[in-house]
Amino acid sequence: MDAIAKWSTMPFDYDGHDCCAFVGECLQELNGVNPMRALSYSGEREAMRIIQHHGGLDAAITHVLGVHPHDKEPLTGDVATVMSSGRLIAGIVYVDRIVMHSCDTVVDVGLERGVNFWRP
Repeated sequence: MDAIAKWSTMPFDYDGHDCCAFVGECLQELNGVNPMRALSYSGEREAMRIIQHHGGLDAAITHVLGVHPHDKEPLTGDVATVMSSGRLIAGIVYVDRIVMHSCDTVVDVGLERGVNFWRP
């Protein structure tokens, strides 16, 4: 997926280069639609305010995608959240891994690390 390569050297920031923006670009590439644009913000303070307004990252993703988390076998293109260093991070399922933009690079973890999954 081109988005993974593009984001692998992109610095993380809350002004369009964070985990939600990464997921949105992956969804755009896979499905032709970027629903995550609804979670756009400028800066960490605004990002946290918007996410908390929805009741947390999982609730914000549910609001944006319009579907609730599922417990089916995750498939490529599903949106996921992973707990890392005490914070939820949004990612995308790609093949048999969850891929996320975090700490200035793209990282991937096993599907068993997924807290929730959504099928957009």
